[in-house]
Amino acid sequence: MASHIVVRERKAEETLLGPTRSPRIQSTGLSVETLVQTADDASNRTVSIETITSFLGALRGMASVTHILLDAALEALSHEHQSHSLSEYALNRDIKIMQREYNRRMYELEDDIKKAPLVYHTRELVSNTIGEGIKSTKSIVGLMMARRERALGKSNSKVVE
Repeated sequence: MASHIVVRERKAEETLLGPTRSPRIQSTGLSVETLVQTADDASNRTVSIETITSFLGALRGMASVTHILLDAALEALSHEHQSHSLSEYALNRDIKIMQREYNRRMYELEDDIKKAPLVYHTRELVSNTIGEGIKSTKSIVGLMMARRERALGKSNSKVVE
């Protein structure tokens, strides 16, 4: 039953966006493009405020896609094993709060880099900002992926990804 829901979601995405560009793929593609551009800018020593804010935005996008994947796994579980899904939903109710806190932290990093006078945009400030963004993203994405795997492990369905 859950696989039917996922298939219906895919068909709705295809109707709106065409068969090759689902929102998840589009978002992930933009994130990857931004990450590659950031690496190029760092290699060429042309990192700008826009580079850093785009990079932080790409990390936020990756966390959002991961949240969508977790929600889809919980939805699939709820259609197959309601008793298991209740405990999983209870376990994961903190994710929205954590996601808001994560987004707040990422916007703070963005604001800090935008507000710092250009003379203070040293390698250390840029490196610390990027490092903090990566650390925060790694933490929340890792948690959501672990919880997604747990939910999928309890589900008998094969979720189309």
